Parts: sequence; structure tokens; C-alpha cells
Amino acid sequence: MASAVRALSAVVVLLTTVAVRAERPAVAPAERGPAPGPQGPVILVVVRGGPGPQRAALAALCGRHGRVVFDDDAPRTTGQDQGEADAARLRDRARTAVQRARTLYHEARPEEAAATARAVLAEAAEPLAYAGAVAELRDLHFWLAVSLAKLGRADDARLAFERAADLGLAPPEPGLLPPEVASALDAGLKAAAQRPRGRLKVQSVPAGASVTVDGRGVGRAPLDLTLPAGEHFVGATRFGSQPTVRKVRVAGDAQTLLEIALEPATPSILGRQLAALRSRGPLDLDDADVVAALARLALADEVITVTRHVDEGRTRLAAARWSRDPRRLARAEVVLPAAPAAAREAVMGLESTLWPPPPAPPPPPAPKPIWKRWWVWTIAAGVAAAAAAGIGWAATRPDTLRIVVK
Repeated sequence: MASAVRALSAVVVLLTTVAVRAERPAVAPAERGPAPGPQGPVILVVVRGGPGPQRAALAALCGRHGRVVFDDDAPRTTGQDQGEADAARLRDRARTAVQRARTLYHEARPEEAAATARAVLAEAAEPLAYAGAVAELRDLHFWLAVSLAKLGRADDARLAFERAADLGLAPPEPGLLPPEVASALDAGLKAAAQRPRGRLKVQSVPAGASVTVDGRGVGRAPLDLTLPAGEHFVGATRFGSQPTVRKVRVAGDAQTLLEIALEPATPSILGRQLAALRSRGPLDLDDADVVAALARLALADEVITVTRHVDEGRTRLAAARWSRDPRRLARAEVVLPAAPAAAREAVMGLESTLWPPPPAPPPPPAPKPIWKRWWVWTIAAGVAAAAAAGIGWAATRPDTLRIVVK
């Protein structure tokens, strides 16, 4: 009987230990994010029209949450990256070759003129097209065609004129070209116009890119185009993205799908895109692409955009807080009093809206009654099972009468 009691006690202790461990809340290890810098995140403040008299108040407001950088303090990127430098060298080389071929042609040296244009086209025709130097490429084909026609090679000249027509050649005024050259030019223009046509569907990722075909603007993606069959160079440009050119071959009486995935613009290109926007007027501070570009160039973690409106002598500030993604996190508006001190207090009052306090944690759940906890019933079942086993063992034990006679 003593052994049964000891077994029962061991079972109860085991079940209690398991139950206590199950009820103990799991403690997750603390997440260790990047330690904040001594000055906190970089906050870029952009005010349409310039910070003006509220600059000090805005600096004090945002300075509570990080290191403040105003847009006029942000670095402006004006240099060229490697791709731009290579494209510029290609354009200069093509322009020099065009000028050289023109000079040789007018000096009655058409064979040397054709060789000059052909050498650059053989080596750099595709790089020029990918660099967007369509005008230079077209002029090289034109002077190659003129020189070949002057040499009496009408078929070769017609093919060169046809390619120049694909690139947007505008026919010169009548009488400017010798008869043999004008005849080859007419044949090339007619061949380009009579070539079978196919359909090209252009999509850009992200959508909305401005599309060019062989240097001519055709609209914004997505587009369905009808083009002469053959090889074309399709360009796509979009603010915040790297200008991209793709070569595509369009088949006659068929549809070709071209999807252009745009990469983020390099800092130098992005800086020039922003400069072009500024030259056309005030920046649209509600445009997420513009905000993302400003944040990227300033290496900012957050952006505060402020637009000042003056109506009937009253100044109203509309402010928005953006993450670098960019996502608009909060918006706030305030009418500034005339008194400078009151205006400063009004600007500082934007803090509770732009940086709202984090939501309070939900209240802890009410504890369950003890009779609803699973481990209570587990222990009870274990005790009952052990008791039943003990009773069964006692009932089956044989009765033994021991008599001791002294």
C-alpha cells in the first residue's frame, strides 16, 4: 500500500509541474534593432516657397524627433555618372563623324565620306541607340546614303535612306540634292512607307512612363502601337527612374509585347530630374515620387512637407509627415496668428498630430476561473486514475492471517 501511495504522489507532482510550466507566459527575447544615433533620425523639412519666418519654429518642432535638414541645405547632385559620361562621349564621336562625312562629301570625296559614316555605324550603332542618340544615328545613316548614291550604289543608298526614314528623317527641300541622290532618297522613303506593319504593345513597370519609338514620343505606357515591321528602339522615361531603351523586332501582321522594367534613377539623374521640375514651378509636395526623390537625395529617414497658403491676410500651414518609403504618416493644418510668439506656439502645436503618441496596449485578458483551466482537470483525472489503480490493487491482494504463538 505504501508503494501505491508513493506512486500516486509522484504522478500528482509530475502533473502539477507540467501544468505550472504550461501556464507560465512565454517570454520572447527582446528584439534588438539598430541603435539610434546620438542625433536621432534625419528629418528633411521641405516648405513650398521656402521656410520663411516659420523656419525657427519648424526647426524646433522637428528637432524634438531627430536631426533637422531643410531642403535648401540638402546637397544638390549635378555631376555625371559613368553611364551619362559614356553616352556623352558616344554622342560627341557621332557628331564629329557626321561633320567629317558632310565635309568630305562637299569636297567631292564621297568614298571617304561613306567610309567615315560606315565605320562609326559598324562599331557604335546599337550603343548610340541605347544611349538615346537617335538624331546622331539618323544623320550618320543619311550621309552614308548620300555618299553611296553619289558613288552610283543606288540599292545600298536606298537601304540607308530607308533606315534614316525609320529614325524620323525629314526630306530636304527639292533641288538641294543631285538627281541620283534624290532618286535614291525617294526610293528609300517609299520602301519605308510600304513596309508591312505590325502591332507593338508596350508596358512599363511602374506604369505611366513616357515612351519613345526611334526617338519620337508616342505617349505614356501602356500603349498599343502600329509600327513598320523590323527593328525599333523603344525608350521609356519616368520621374525617379533610370531612362531605359530596349531593342525590339516587330513582325508584320502580328502583335509583339514589350515590358520595360524601370530601375531607380542614379543620384545624378535624379538631381537633374528634380532641377527640371523646379524650373517649371513649385514642387508638388503631395506627389509621393517627388517626396521619395527629395528623401533619397538628402539621405533623410523622414520628410516633413509644408505648404503655405495666404488667404485674405491669413496664413495657413498644411503639413504632412512622410516615411522614406514614402508613405504619408500624418497630416495637420493650422492658421497662424499675426503675433510671432502665438504663431510659434501654433506651429509647435502640430506635434501631437504629426507625431501622435503610440496607442495604449490592450488590457490583459481576465484570468480564467480555476475550474476552466485544463491542467486542473488533468490533475483530477490523474488522481482519479491513481486512486482507482490503488483500490484495484488492494482488492485483488489475497487475505493472509498470520498467527504467532509464543
